[in-house]
Amino acid sequence: MALPAWEQFVSETPVDLIRLGLHFGVTQAQMSTVAFQELGKPLPAGITEQNVPPFPTPGKVIGKIADHGKRRMLERLYMNYVELCSFAHGLGEANLLKLVFDKRSPDGRMFDGIEKEKKFNTNVSGQSHRISFLSIAQSTAELTKLYPSDTELSVAASNAWNQLRGASLFTKAIWELRTKKLLGILG
Repeated sequence: MALPAWEQFVSETPVDLIRLGLHFGVTQAQMSTVAFQELGKPLPAGITEQNVPPFPTPGKVIGKIADHGKRRMLERLYMNYVELCSFAHGLGEANLLKLVFDKRSPDGRMFDGIEKEKKFNTNVSGQSHRISFLSIAQSTAELTKLYPSDTELSVAASNAWNQLRGASLFTKAIWELRTKKLLGILG
């Protein structure tokens, strides 16, 4: 039973999710298969079990990309993705850093406030901001391939990459692997 303040959310969310799934091409047979496999709910009459492919995680789909430059760029970005996601997925180094940053943790006393702030800015916040900006800039550059006549888009991508491409070895690698070819003379 839901808390009174959440009753509407609990009752409407399944309907909204089903609508969203149908919008994205999830079939009734797939929904029934998941309910059967996960909840033991019998399949409705006339519906047969249908294979539901696993969610295409980044690590699984990179190898399926035909464009060699795009694949190499994504392989390089994937390493940073794994590192940043470790904070959400509870991997070792991230757990250690979380203990250091937690005010309630005895491990947090190993570093003073300035050291903690510096570590946080270097290992978490700073890297997240750099990757976010790089992702926006690279997405913009990728869009120039779809909209080659949009000069405003091309200029925006070039301006972003003019700030990024020499900022670090990492951004230089992404520039060389993919973006330089996308932006051509503009970059």
